[in-house]
Amino acid sequence: MESITPRLDRATTPGNLWDRIIALERKLNYLTANTAAPVANPGAGEGEIVYINIDVSEASILNIVKLILRFSGTELYAYANSDSGMASCIAAGIVGDTILLPSCSLANDYTIPANITVVGRSKEDCIFTGQITLSDGSVLENLSIIRSEDDAGAIYGVVEGAGAITAILNNAVVDVANATGAAYAVYMVNGGVIRAYNAELLAETGSTGYAVYTSSGDFYHYGGRAIGTTALTPYFY
Repeated sequence: MESITPRLDRATTPGNLWDRIIALERKLNYLTANTAAPVANPGAGEGEIVYINIDVSEASILNIVKLILRFSGTELYAYANSDSGMASCIAAGIVGDTILLPSCSLANDYTIPANITVVGRSKEDCIFTGQITLSDGSVLENLSIIRSEDDAGAIYGVVEGAGAITAILNNAVVDVANATGAAYAVYMVNGGVIRAYNAELLAETGSTGYAVYTSSGDFYHYGGRAIGTTALTPYFY
């Protein structure tokens, strides 16, 4: 784990932190591409020199956007872009942290701890292929959970953790396919609440497939799609 402690004068996670990091990446790319030695007369045919003597070592900051990041208070921690890195990041997380995912493909099952937010760079570039279990106050945003297996039992995309939790999916895709057994994009049996905003919940392949299976609890779907193996009943209540 690498600790990065910038001088941030904010005590809470800014909502647009990924936007700021991406903007930094673009700026640094521009700076390093336009690094040049000073000339005596920039206007005498050499072309306009916008930046002079830029410290190109700053380009190392570009590597940050390729890592899994954990924003905690005013500190930013970086982890390897791998399943082991994600596991370490989750293990170190504390209440209120935000985990920022770069372009990645993560295969393990994960439980997102209570009151931790996981934000991907985009639904197209941040892919989980394992089961994700939500805890109270946890949030998944801008990412996809895509599972395709051949299991005689059942496979799940997002599972409600124990303890009557309240959790959120935002701008997410959960797409589960099972060649043999049942498939559940979202599975709820513990009496909690999950709210999904702009979410694609798909379970189109399976002996039984439900976009949302809720035997105990409440699921709210605000925008997006819900598709199961039976067109008229994507939800089970």
